[in-house]
Amino acid sequence: MGFSLAHTVLEVGESSQQHRLKNSTEVYFILELEAIMQIDNETGSLKKGQVVYIPPGSRQRIENKEETDLKFLCVVSPAWDAEDDDLCP
Repeated sequence: MGFSLAHTVLEVGESSQQHRLKNSTEVYFILELEAIMQIDNETGSLKKGQVVYIPPGSRQRIENKEETDLKFLCVVSPAWDAEDDDLCP
C-alpha cells in the first residue's frame, strides 16, 4: 500500500519525543481533544477533526495538555521504518 497507519493515544500530560523522519512524510489526524503540535520552529493547536502535514526531515513533537487521553491517527508514507526515525536532542 505504500504507507503505514497507526492509532496513537497520549495520556494526560504526555508528549511524543521530539524526532524527525528523514525520508518519510507524516500526516496526523486528530480524533479526540486538542493537541499542541510543534514542527521545526512553529507551534500551534490542533483540534478534533483537523489534519497536519509533516514534511520529511522536519523536527516534530505532539503534546496532550488536556484532562483526558489524546487520540490521533498517524499516516506515514512510505511505510514507517525504524531506520528512518531519528530522535532529536
